Amino acid sequence: MSLWSARRDDGTQKEPRLATLRVADSLGDKEATEALRAEYEALRVVDDPRVPKPLGFYAGQGALAMAQRPGMSLKVVLLEVQEGTIALSPATVLDLALEIAHAVRAVHAVLLEGDQRIAHGHLGPGRIWLTTDGEVQVLGVGARLESAQSTLPPERLEGAPPSTLGDQWQQAAMLFEMVTLEPLFAAEPRPSVSERLEGLDHAYPALARVLHRALADAPEDRYPVDREWIRALHALLRDSVGVSERRELLPKLLAKRKARRGPSPSSQLPPEPQGPPPGDPELVVPPPRSTAPRLKVVEGGNEPTEDTGPPPGLRLSPPAAELPNPQRQARAETRDWKEFVPPLEDEPDPTLVPEEDDPVVAALAEPEKPPLVLPEEEGKGREPIEILAIGAIAALVVAVVFLLLGNLV
Repeated sequence: MSLWSARRDDGTQKEPRLATLRVADSLGDKEATEALRAEYEALRVVDDPRVPKPLGFYAGQGALAMAQRPGMSLKVVLLEVQEGTIALSPATVLDLALEIAHAVRAVHAVLLEGDQRIAHGHLGPGRIWLTTDGEVQVLGVGARLESAQSTLPPERLEGAPPSTLGDQWQQAAMLFEMVTLEPLFAAEPRPSVSERLEGLDHAYPALARVLHRALADAPEDRYPVDREWIRALHALLRDSVGVSERRELLPKLLAKRKARRGPSPSSQLPPEPQGPPPGDPELVVPPPRSTAPRLKVVEGGNEPTEDTGPPPGLRLSPPAAELPNPQRQARAETRDWKEFVPPLEDEPDPTLVPEEDDPVVAALAEPEKPPLVLPEEEGKGREPIEILAIGAIAALVVAVVFLLLGNLV
């Protein structure tokens, strides 16, 4: 299977929608199609903004569409930190680790049939997505992915399946890499965890103690539940110096990149003349053309870059990115992912995905309430017979009063 990032701007929405498309390499690959279906089902039951929402599963095309927000992977951010483009403060690192831990905890909280829980099993910087507004998303939930042996916990190397405690080990390995800018294990054979944490034992003893436990070789020696792991990260963040810059991280990085590239070619062009040059009234100088780069589909879900032509097997028809249609490759025809065959009856429409904070959607989702019946005001809404009876009683009372007063006189 391959992963693509696509951008659609067909005029049907106020803002273009970004989507991640995971596509089977062969349309007849039933195993890959079932893997995509399993990933779709896992994403459907996880309700957390830190996990991408599924837009639709297309069995006929062997594709899964997931919502994506503008941003870049943590792996790219760490490369920029290594190059000195930007720095990560300890508070920012711990804040990122906490957001990842909360996302993973939301995934683990889903209870499947047979009391089974969803384990990610392939956590790493390349599967953590940082959005431009400072949010953190965990990619690859429910997906069948390949991971390097050096990134797997010890029990996985012995043939054990992915587990929640294995996810904790991989989160701790990511935290180590964010702090030291080096992977925990670069290759085989692995050194001991104690040897790798030796430098942190002196520089950050509190952090080292947390990592020693989360990176224990035996799963039962780690934090028993996600809540305890998150509590340990909270304690580290509370005792850290400085303020987290998670929400300003990507805007600052993009500004640094722009400054490093220098001014755009369009800004270096001479100003457009207001009229024809003197002595040559027939000469007309056309305005400079826009040099803004077009977005292209990028394999692996990385950020959009300048368009240098479509990758092999993909045709780009601006402004919509299209998927290859294996059934019509003889005629070199492709179709937009929006135009795929309708999803299964129990799947949401991929073109109509309401936002959670939409007041209209929230109002429709609320159960219908019975109409409120207010008590009638006094003297309003009474029947005529009731009014006459009240008047007769009042007249009788007045007559009795006058009769008593006459007897007294």
